[in-house]
Amino acid sequence: MNDKRGREENRQTLPALVLKNESTFLGGNGGALKCENHFIVDTNKLAEVANLRVVVTLKNSEGASGQYTMAFAPFGMNTMDESLHGREYSSFRSATLVPQKTKDFCKPGDVTFQIDSATARINGQEKDLLATGIIKPYVQHAG
Repeated sequence: MNDKRGREENRQTLPALVLKNESTFLGGNGGALKCENHFIVDTNKLAEVANLRVVVTLKNSEGASGQYTMAFAPFGMNTMDESLHGREYSSFRSATLVPQKTKDFCKPGDVTFQIDSATARINGQEKDLLATGIIKPYVQHAG
């Protein structure tokens, strides 16, 4: 199936999006940052996802919490696995970093998050992703 036909067929069905706290990069910005939380979002189908904004609350085991707004680059537009800048990557994934000036959310495995709000333009239409139920946090299943 070519991309154009795939987009036409999928236009009426919203994609499923999964948000994951993938990793933590320690340090950064010449020592000004303690760490950066690396979030990724994946889609399950060919559909333009643009202007994705997600507000999350991060929490740690010591009770600290903080709310952060994340912005993601457009994704899901093609199956060529090539970004808008020509670098190879997954066309069905986008990533962003959440800079941290304190160590509260820097310990790998100690940070949890909840999605407070999420909006995006999908196939040209503005959507509230929580209201439509199409964005979920990644849940690791016990093996």
